[in-house]
Parts: sequence; structure tokens; C-alpha cells
Amino acid sequence: MALNTSLEVPEHYQRTFAKNWDHEVQQRISRLRGKFTVKEFEGKEHVFSDLDDVEFSEDAGRLSRSNPTEWTGKKRKIVKRNFDVQKLFDKNDAEFLGMLNEPESELIQAMGFAWDRKVDELSILAASATAFGGADPFDTPITLPSTQQVAVNYVPTGSPANSGLTPEKIIRARTIFAKNEIFPSDDELFLVVSPDDLEDLTTYVKSAGNDVWASMVAAYEKDPSEKLFQFTVIQSNRLTLATGTDIETVVAFSKRHGIVVAPEKMRTEIDILPEKKHAKMISCYAQYGAVRRQEKGVVEIFCDQSP
Repeated sequence: MALNTSLEVPEHYQRTFAKNWDHEVQQRISRLRGKFTVKEFEGKEHVFSDLDDVEFSEDAGRLSRSNPTEWTGKKRKIVKRNFDVQKLFDKNDAEFLGMLNEPESELIQAMGFAWDRKVDELSILAASATAFGGADPFDTPITLPSTQQVAVNYVPTGSPANSGLTPEKIIRARTIFAKNEIFPSDDELFLVVSPDDLEDLTTYVKSAGNDVWASMVAAYEKDPSEKLFQFTVIQSNRLTLATGTDIETVVAFSKRHGIVVAPEKMRTEIDILPEKKHAKMISCYAQYGAVRRQEKGVVEIFCDQSP
């Protein structure tokens, strides 16, 4: 028997209505908060100073001349950014909604959900975005070099071919970190993936016939708190997808050297606006900043999401 969705209810029947507001299905919490280094600082900007590494050379012999060189370093800045959202209630909403109250508290809660999503979005973008530093005023662009990227067609052997997320790509990212002296034993490594990436990975492992890979993926599927190829996995729908090519950027980063953020600040204000016929306005103001701390602490993995 088919369900009848008609709204033509006989007049002797009664309808009941919800007295509370519910939320649409949505991401309600930040999945990346707590995975970064937090830098407290006064003012709008903070400039980091990094000393370049140094090398020893062998002494040329007894009473040989010194060969000193000047020390060098790098600068990089983080900038706090401001965000806001406002929503209005008409002055008659409280009366005309009747038993269904104004969703004031629910709206403030929804703003909190939205901010948590924004934190994830800004943090992921910071991993790949152009950073700025150099000499004062510290506005020299600093991009992520290709040595910190795993190509969309990467294969360790054989002919390159575009693919989604594969074990080889994850292992390659881990190798890049290791070559930069960033090891899972000394630092926590994170891998931010989309649901499609995990599906691609599972499908690939099933067809590859590799028992080691299969056991690792199976352990993660059974308990998502398990590491995958020595990475802590974070699922997110906030990754960057190039719509023209269907190439998605999976982000891997080191907690110590990957991304640094300014402390979050958020406040809510409720005002009555005479110029809007005394409508009620709920405003939420937030502040955040994020920057890639060092290029060696971030790896991009390009994955083909096309069918």
C-alpha cells in the first residue's frame, strides 16, 4: 500500500504541530579543533622567527684560517581574522508563532555549529594556502613546494595513472615527512580525508590482494580511533575539490610543525533595531587565525574523484 502524502485531511481529523524547533542534519562539532599548535599573542598579527639549520665542516688543519658565515633565518606571520553572522526576528514573530516559540536559543546553537564548521574549513585551507613572511612588512608569498605533494597519478612503480586515495599515496606522504625528520614516533601525524577517499581506499585494498594493507584498513574500519599507516585519520567534508577536474586535495600534517592557530574568540549579541520596526537581531562575532607553520610539516595528496 502506497503512502498518501496529501495534505487534504478530512475536517473532522486533527493535526498536531511540533512545539520545538529541530536542526537539519549537519556537522555540529569541529573535527580538527585540538589538532594544532595554539599561539597566544596580543594584537592583530604575530611574526614567527625560524633559525636556519647549520652544518659542520672538517677542520682544514693546524692553524688554518677560520671560515665563518653569517647566520640566517626566516620570518612568517599569522593574522587574526574577523567573522560574523546576523539573523532577524520580526517584532510579531513571538505572537504569531503561537505555541511554536521563537527559535532564539536554537538559532544561537546553530551559529555555534556553523562556527565549528568554519574552524575546520579555515584550518584545512591554511595547510595549502599561500603563507606570508620574508622581510618587513612580511608580505613575501610562501607557497607549498611540489616536494611536499603526492601527485594525482603517483605510483611507486609502473606507468603513472590518476587514482583516488591509495595506500601507496599515504605511504609516500609518510616518507616525505620522514625525509624531513618528522617521524610518527616523535610527532603526531594527521590525515584529513573525505568519505569518498575512504571508500576509494577500501575498494583499492580489496582489489589489491595485499593482506597487510587489508588488515590495517580492517582495523581502522572496526575502530576509527586506530591509526592508518601511522596517521590519525580525520574525516571531513571540508576538503578542497577542484570542480573542473574532480581532483580533491587530501591534507596530511604534523601537529608540531604543520599548522599553528590563534585562539578562537566568539561572542553573541541580541539587539532591538528601531530602523527595522523594532525587529530583534541576533549576532554572532568570531575571531580566528591559522597559517602553515613550516612547509616540511604539511603534505598534499591529490586524489581523482571522477567516476
